[in-house]
Amino acid sequence: MPSRQAGAAGSAALSPDEGGSHGAALRSGVARSKISPMHTRHGPGHSRIVALNLAKAHSMSTSKWDSLVNVADLIWAAAVGSSVTLRLWCSVRLSSSAGAPALAASCYVTTLALLISALFLVPFASLKSIPRRSGPWFGGMCTLPAFSLVAAANSLGLGLVQMVLRLGLLSTALSLDSITGIRGKELWRRFVGTGVVFIGVAVGILAGREVSNLFAPAYLTAFWVACTFISGSCYVFQARLMATPAQQAVQVDKQTDAATDALVCQLTNALVQVPLLVGFLLGGMPFYFHGKDLHLWLFTGFQGAWYLHSLQTLPSRLGYSTTFAVSLWGQLLTAVVLDIIGGNHAFSAGQSLGLGIVICGAVISATGGTGMKAVSPQKSSSDASDHAS
Repeated sequence: MPSRQAGAAGSAALSPDEGGSHGAALRSGVARSKISPMHTRHGPGHSRIVALNLAKAHSMSTSKWDSLVNVADLIWAAAVGSSVTLRLWCSVRLSSSAGAPALAASCYVTTLALLISALFLVPFASLKSIPRRSGPWFGGMCTLPAFSLVAAANSLGLGLVQMVLRLGLLSTALSLDSITGIRGKELWRRFVGTGVVFIGVAVGILAGREVSNLFAPAYLTAFWVACTFISGSCYVFQARLMATPAQQAVQVDKQTDAATDALVCQLTNALVQVPLLVGFLLGGMPFYFHGKDLHLWLFTGFQGAWYLHSLQTLPSRLGYSTTFAVSLWGQLLTAVVLDIIGGNHAFSAGQSLGLGIVICGAVISATGGTGMKAVSPQKSSSDASDHAS
């Protein structure tokens, strides 16, 4: 037998001192070869089994890593939603110390925050990426009414403002898709989801009326609700104008082009508010800047740039629907927490119910798509590609 010859040759090659232990090892190996002929007759088969086991172990390790990456992306998406509410909360704080009436202070804070956010975007933009289409330039003009959100949040509370804002977004997007001829089960899901959101907002408003000192007079409440709804609608028009046509060639790269478009949009939005600021100043409404609020101003600027980067990255990893649903959860939950902690706006059980209904409706709407090109989520961060939102 070949194995016996190999054992004998090995024993002969050993020195007398080594012959004892190594010879015994070789002889035991020969004995095992008799019991398990796979080692001698089926060497290639054994190698394939080992290779398959190694591949399986590597696959399990990769799967665990991908799971950790997905969890991190979900946390990231929730943090993005939270940052939206935190920025609005910072703006409310800044408007309170501006020393001007509600609308005037809101316009002042929003304009300055847009300019600071634009400064954060400058390092990521390029003159070569200046948009030649009209979308980004008109996109900033569309959101002129959005400065009223600061005053509305100061009056209604962050939670209700975020719910009404969501209703405005979904209703306008649904209307535009219906007008443009989009049909099918997806549109029906979005219709149902928007209806559920409407019910949730109604419950939140009615429940809020029962909380003492929560609202101003009814007519003023209706005014702020209308301003918030209109602002949400304007954001939809801005998103449609900012969307990059499929046939448009990339000027530098997708991220740089998107950052430049956002920079142009924010500067345009700030510029169209300048006449309002001048009017407020001429009307005897001065604005005050306090050094103690510097960290709030910096956060409002940083959040704009970080939000843009997140929307370029997360949809390619999680998909649009998941990104939308998780960020909405973070956005609304943060609003409720800040309302409770702040103490200015109590949050009743009825409003909590309304909030839950709004979240359910928004998730139902998200399952119907966003009217945007679908993006398949990636399982690994190394495979995630850049995607301009």
